[in-house]
Amino acid sequence: KSVLQAAHHRVMRVLHGRPDVTSGLITNGRPEEIGGERMIGLFLNTVPLRLRLDGGTWLDLVQQAFRAQHELIPHRRFPLAEIQKACGGGALFETAFDFAPCHAYRDPKSSANMEMMEGHCFEANRFVLFTTFVMDLTTMQLRMRIAYDQAELCAAQIDAISSYYLKTLAAMASLPEARYETFSPLGGAERKRLLLDWNANRRAYPQESGL
Repeated sequence: KSVLQAAHHRVMRVLHGRPDVTSGLITNGRPEEIGGERMIGLFLNTVPLRLRLDGGTWLDLVQQAFRAQHELIPHRRFPLAEIQKACGGGALFETAFDFAPCHAYRDPKSSANMEMMEGHCFEANRFVLFTTFVMDLTTMQLRMRIAYDQAELCAAQIDAISSYYLKTLAAMASLPEARYETFSPLGGAERKRLLLDWNANRRAYPQESGL
């Protein structure tokens, strides 16, 4: 989870352009008491997780994310609305991160006590960008899903952001001792468009006149 959290904050650092990154972290607030696992209800909560990405190795960033997550454990049930009220009432972050380990049965129908019924679900959130990583503990496959506000982002931008995540995770896995601040997930064509094409503002001015 800390590795994925570190990758998420690094990608948000690229998108926001600022080293101080605050993103929402989805936490499990289920009561830790006898019988707590049998209680019915949604016990998820969102808390702000803040990291300052000033530089270091990928391992440093993962350890920083782990420490930040550990510090949030005692506060994971504190309502986000109360946190916002204490901070002036405004939104504290526009993005959120979640890691969901998914337990799957290989053959649910083989259980005599289980009945498969039709189900419906929907997802709704107020984040501009919400990234969820799902780990299937049966197949050990990791999937990423990005939900986004279509009024703020378009499908092409989400495709680009998805590629940033994949390139960032690949860089972390291949060279964990490398400096993360020198890494850029931008491709050659995208870098040229952002740095050169969109900044091609040369104009011809009369040499005999002042500006």
